[in-house]
Amino acid sequence: MRRGREPISSSRIRRLVLLGQVRAAAQLLGRDYVIRSIVEHGAKRGRQLGFPTANLRIAPNKLIPPNAIYASRVDIDGQTYGGATSIGFRPTFGGSTLTVEAFVLDFDGDLYERLITVWLVQRLRAEKRFASVPALQQQMARDVDNARRILGIAHD
Repeated sequence: MRRGREPISSSRIRRLVLLGQVRAAAQLLGRDYVIRSIVEHGAKRGRQLGFPTANLRIAPNKLIPPNAIYASRVDIDGQTYGGATSIGFRPTFGGSTLTVEAFVLDFDGDLYERLITVWLVQRLRAEKRFASVPALQQQMARDVDNARRILGIAHD
């Protein structure tokens, strides 16, 4: 099967995911790229910043897109929510461990040790280090607004 000039192949899809081109990968897959995992305890940094996140336990061989912030959809117990998902090292806090964490829009509940599915819809921006925590919080609010816009989700 062909889409564009190149045939559709798993190696082409993997290459697109590794480049962070999740929208292009989704066109070939016929669906958004998925990360399905158990939520584990993190440093609770997102909660302290006003954006509590679900930290996903990542299998060592899982194909992970590049460090960035992504608009996402999050499935929890058969219900779908919008999300803003961060993949990276938390550079503002000097992190050294790769994390995948989803801020689930309009959700309030305990997700620890629950299996959730994160569908990466579109890359919002690259991961970056911020000069201050307030600057990071302002950007996080913009990321959430951008995710809402892309996903077509109104503010509550």
